[in-house]
Amino acid sequence: MTLNGQTIDGAIFNNAGLLLDEPWNSLAIEKVNEEPSLVVQKCSTVIAKIQTNHPKLLFNPDLNFILRFLRLRKYDTDKAYKEIISLYEFQKVEKLCHNLLPSECEHIFKLLVGAVMPGYDKQLRKLLILHIGLWNTDETKLWDAFRALLIVLEVIASDPVSQITGLSVIVDFKDFTLKHLSHVKFSLARTIVKAIQETIPIRVKALYFINASSFLTSLISTIKVLLSSKIRKRFHVLAEKREKGDRPLSEILCEDFGPEVLPRSLGGVADVNEDPYEITCNLMLQQQTYFENLMQYGF
Repeated sequence: MTLNGQTIDGAIFNNAGLLLDEPWNSLAIEKVNEEPSLVVQKCSTVIAKIQTNHPKLLFNPDLNFILRFLRLRKYDTDKAYKEIISLYEFQKVEKLCHNLLPSECEHIFKLLVGAVMPGYDKQLRKLLILHIGLWNTDETKLWDAFRALLIVLEVIASDPVSQITGLSVIVDFKDFTLKHLSHVKFSLARTIVKAIQETIPIRVKALYFINASSFLTSLISTIKVLLSSKIRKRFHVLAEKREKGDRPLSEILCEDFGPEVLPRSLGGVADVNEDPYEITCNLMLQQQTYFENLMQYGF
């Protein structure tokens, strides 16, 4: 893929630091109001606000960490500061976040339920695919699956490109049964939606539920109510049963995301030498030290 005549890296994540190379630098200026000469100054302003208002808070002082919240809020330092405080307050009270380590969720990752696809979609966003029909309710709890999802989202949020362009998500309900549905609790669903919307510094720019059976209508309606008005506008449900005259699911996905980023199982032509689900599993399990470091911060 190219942008402004330059080739876009097809790796799972970009390892850029505070100052981005082209074409991402220009995109950051356009999308999140980034001014390269003021990045460090803005980070310092947020840090000063935290130190002044919460002197006892042990927060992550890494500028790359602070920067993700500034990009989320388009360099509004007050809003970025409030997002960081909300994150630590949420982590303090929610057991979902306690001891959140890849080693604690290894059994979930090895189910190969989720994949961060290499490359970017048509809108230059990372694409996360969740095949939740593979969830084994006899061996794993939904609680653990949500904890694993938080780990994946945290890793994506650390990616500078995702901080700028946002994230696309496809939730595939193929093989999802009534047995799965019986294990979904509203209170836990509400908690995870709150976590994604209010604490993780990532902008979900597209959310697709695909292969959705008719018995999921109530669940989907409930989730939709929990979504913010912005995400609700980006939320699409594509039924498993295609009516006469409906466009094929693969055609819709290829048009909206681009065939180059989609796996062949969804009609795409993603050029990958290894299974993206296995790659994602291995990548998450390699983040143990990173998450152990994060655990030292908070109220």
